[in-house]
Amino acid sequence: DGTLTVGKAGLVITASDAAKTYGQTAVLDGFTSSGLVNGDRVDDVQLSSQGTGAIANVGGYAITATGADGTGLSNYDITYVDGTLTVGKAGLVITASDAVQRVGQPALLDGFTTSGLVNGDTVDGVFLSSSGASGHAEPGSYATDTADAHGPRLGNYEIRYVAGTLHVEGVATALAEQIAREVAANLPGDGLARPFDPTAPVAGAGPAYPREQGGIHVQPPGAA
Repeated sequence: DGTLTVGKAGLVITASDAAKTYGQTAVLDGFTSSGLVNGDRVDDVQLSSQGTGAIANVGGYAITATGADGTGLSNYDITYVDGTLTVGKAGLVITASDAVQRVGQPALLDGFTTSGLVNGDTVDGVFLSSSGASGHAEPGSYATDTADAHGPRLGNYEIRYVAGTLHVEGVATALAEQIAREVAANLPGDGLARPFDPTAPVAGAGPAYPREQGGIHVQPPGAA
């Protein structure tokens, strides 16, 4: 008699690709198979990846498949094909804090808040700037912009910066100068202050404003 030798059939088991966001834990449970015959089946495959943990950095990691379990699998020569686990960036919002300063004083911009940090990560500092931060800014509201955050592991975040508001308070420079000129104009020739009479006209200043407006003489529109 001769001998009939039955060889193993080829079976390919491929780990399915997966994705997660930085700070999350991945669940690996997908695979596909190719080559099964006679109603045989693959019930389970062991899947693993170095990127499954919450602290895995952004990037791509191999998903390896091993240890297939099922019916009739001893009749197969099994080839395992890796999948890919993609770790995407987490969202991080950095917002500049609002601030207040007086006219003529430089602003101290040093406040910000964060939302979205995970794994104990920190923002150690950000660059803050505002066109109103110099001592020459006029009264008003100015945007405080943020940029260039630095800290460990911030490469794992998609950072969105939100501006704050810098409020500059006080009297506008032009008005302050006019008030100073009019105060000086009310001084007598000896340079000594006298009780201020809000009804008294000021030379070259046009008609006076009434007492209920604070007794400050301001040139009316069109006055020379």
